[in-house]
Amino acid sequence: MSWLAIFLVMATAQQPQPVQIIFEGRLSEPRPATSWNCNFIDFAGNDLVLTGRFPEAPVGWDPYNEQTVEVSGLAPPHFLGPKRVKSAKSTQEVREYSMTIEGLEGDRYFVHFQFIRDRGSMAKVTHYIPPSGDKSGTMTAFANGYCNPKFHEAGEKAAGK
Repeated sequence: MSWLAIFLVMATAQQPQPVQIIFEGRLSEPRPATSWNCNFIDFAGNDLVLTGRFPEAPVGWDPYNEQTVEVSGLAPPHFLGPKRVKSAKSTQEVREYSMTIEGLEGDRYFVHFQFIRDRGSMAKVTHYIPPSGDKSGTMTAFANGYCNPKFHEAGEKAAGK
């Protein structure tokens, strides 16, 4: 085999493979509810406490649809009340969620939760400020949080309901 043939074989073997995105279909089994409370420290050193229960997603649910969660805690008023949430990923041991919070001036906060069963978990908040006039939009880190999640079983009702 010539050096050119060896070079061509090696070059071909190192070509990056195309990325294939596979969208998740409708749920074939429910994604159980998850209760949580998180303590955040924002970029200015302020404490925020957020608490909620992400609802169960039933069989047949499109995981790209949003559900509503009622958020309570000790935080600025726009962080509290009903918020939109998507269930990003769920396994027996890990559950991920993305929550959107509308700001006061057209801005948004995106909260990404990554919960691990029976362990302290994390969440992070990014802040998006849309473009205005001649300024570009910006996305910045806003807060990091330590969370205590509770993984519920499918069909388990909220306390008092």
